[in-house]
Amino acid sequence: MSLLAFDAEYTSPNPKDAKLVAFATVPIEDDVIRVSRSKYVVVSRGLVGESAKIHGITGQDGVDELEAIEVLYEEVNGQTLVVFGRIDVNFLKRTFGKKLRANYVDVAYGYLRWRASRENLEYVLMREGMNLTEICKQFGLCVGDFIFHNSLVDAIHTALLYLKLRSVGVSFRLERV
Repeated sequence: MSLLAFDAEYTSPNPKDAKLVAFATVPIEDDVIRVSRSKYVVVSRGLVGESAKIHGITGQDGVDELEAIEVLYEEVNGQTLVVFGRIDVNFLKRTFGKKLRANYVDVAYGYLRWRASRENLEYVLMREGMNLTEICKQFGLCVGDFIFHNSLVDAIHTALLYLKLRSVGVSFRLERV
């Protein structure tokens, strides 16, 4: 089964008013992450506000928003996406509505189910939270000294975490975007 790890950065964590700042897709084929075929797109939008402190993108470089949205649609339509949490899925739903034909698996949800089967989930969430960086570190999956909240780095780590969780027996529920 061919999958596509997907991550995006936005101007706000609130999906109702978030605007796209950057996105990345990374193909996963036959349990191999195809980084050489990944796509990373940055949106040129002038100043992006406070969110620049999180993802480091100032909005001065990149493609215009309409072009980025078109590229995003072409990349994800008809695909099975691997995401970490549902913020990206919510953005896709809001942006493309029913026109988008895609499914997804949520790695964060799979991780939570796996951890809940081993210990008290409330304790795990209080102690560790749901942070891609920390979860990847638990599994020894951090490739180098990268800064997370870069959509390409996050998409690669989401793909790595997906494959790792599958290797320890986690099954994922396929859902429609």
